[in-house]
Amino acid sequence: MRPLIIVLLATSALFQNAQAQTSGVKAVVEQLEGNPSLAAAIAREEAATVDIEIARAVKRPQLRGDAEIGYLRETLSLPAPLEPGGPSSFTGDREPMRIGVGVEQLLYDQGVSTSGINLAETNKQAAAFETKALKQDLYLATATALLNVRFNLGLVEERELALQLSEVRLDDITARRNAGLATVTDISQAKARRALALAELAEAKRTFRNVQNDLRRLTGKTDMMTNLVVPESRVFVPSESRVLLQEALLNNPTYLAAKARAEGSAFAVDQAKGQDGPQILFVAEAGYARDERFGLQLGEAEQVGAFIRGTWRFGTGGARTARIQRSRALQQASTLDLDAVRRQLDDDIRSILADIEAADAAIEARQLQLEAALTAQEGVALEVETGRRTELDQLDADRTVATARVELRRAETAWQVASLNLERLIGALSDQ
Repeated sequence: MRPLIIVLLATSALFQNAQAQTSGVKAVVEQLEGNPSLAAAIAREEAATVDIEIARAVKRPQLRGDAEIGYLRETLSLPAPLEPGGPSSFTGDREPMRIGVGVEQLLYDQGVSTSGINLAETNKQAAAFETKALKQDLYLATATALLNVRFNLGLVEERELALQLSEVRLDDITARRNAGLATVTDISQAKARRALALAELAEAKRTFRNVQNDLRRLTGKTDMMTNLVVPESRVFVPSESRVLLQEALLNNPTYLAAKARAEGSAFAVDQAKGQDGPQILFVAEAGYARDERFGLQLGEAEQVGAFIRGTWRFGTGGARTARIQRSRALQQASTLDLDAVRRQLDDDIRSILADIEAADAAIEARQLQLEAALTAQEGVALEVETGRRTELDQLDADRTVATARVELRRAETAWQVASLNLERLIGALSDQ
C-alpha cells in the first residue's frame, strides 16, 4: 500500500504565495456540494421521496367538498290550460343550490395503488444510488485532478532544471568556441537543445494550468494549497477479478441503481395491467339542497348517506393495451441496461487490474532507476569537490535524478489513479 500526499499550489504565482487551507478527503467532498450536477441529483432524489408520499396517499381517505349554485330559464308546457282561456305554458326562473361534503376510501383497485407505491419506492432507491454514484465520481475526479497537479508540479520543476542545464551547456560551448575548442555546429546544437528545453517547460506549465482548471470546474477553487491525504488503496491482484466482480454487484451504486430501475419496471407493468380494472370505494356523504322554481321554493333537503361504489372501464380505446405494451418494452430495456452495466463492470475490472499490474512493475523499475541516479549524483558531487568534475557535470547528475523522480511519480500516479478507479467500480471508494 502506498500513502499519497497531494500538494496543490496557487495558479497566481504558480509555486509562490500559497496559503494552506484544509486537509482531509471530507473537506474536498464538502467543496463539491455546490456542483450543479450533484445539486440536480439531490433534487431528483428529493422529488422521488415526495413521489412515495403521493403514491401512498391514494390508499388514504380522500375528503372532498361539493357546491352547486345554478340559474336556469325554463318553459313549462301543460297538456291543457289550468283554466279556460288561460295560458298553456309558463316561463320562469329556476335556482337550484346544493352544498355537500364527502369522504372516499379505496377498498380495492386490483393492486394498482400497491404497485404504484412499490414503483415509487424503487425509483427512490435508484435516485439515491445515482446520487451516491455521482458523489463518488466527483470525488474520484477531484482526487485524480489533485494527483495530476502533484505530478505536473514535479514535471515543471524537472523542466526548469533541464532549461538551466541547457543554458549552462550553451555558455560552456560558447566559451569553448571562443577558445577554438568547439565548432559552430556545436553551438547550433546547444541552442537547439535550449530552445527545446524552453518549449518543454512552456508545455509543462500549460499542462499544469489545465489540471488546475480541471480542479476549478470540480470544486470552484484553485487559489489555495490543499494537503489531501488520500486513503490507502487495497493491493489488488489479477486473480481477484471474479471476486471483485461479485463485490461490485453488491456495492457498485451505478449497478444498484440499474437494478432498482429494473425491479421498478416490473411494478410499472403490474400498474398498467390493473389501471383500468375494477375499483371499489366506500363513500360517505352529507349535504344540503334547495330548489326554487318560478319564484316558489319547492323544498329543502338534508342528505346523509354511506354506500359502496364500484367502477370498471370496459373500453379504453386501446389505451390500456398500449400502456401495457409500453411498460413491458421499458421493462425489457431496463433488464438489458442492467446486463450491460454488469458486462461493463466485468470488462473494466479486468482492464484496471492489468493497469495496476503494469504500474506496479513500472514503480519497481523506476525505484531502481532513482536509486542508481542518486548514487551517481553522490559520486559526481564528491568529484566536483575534488575538482575532477565541473558544475555542468553536477547539473547533469541533478537533472538525471529529477527525471528519475518524475518518472517514479508518473508510475505512482498511474497506480493510484487505477486503484481509485477500481475502488470506485467495486463500490469501496468513500465519499465521506
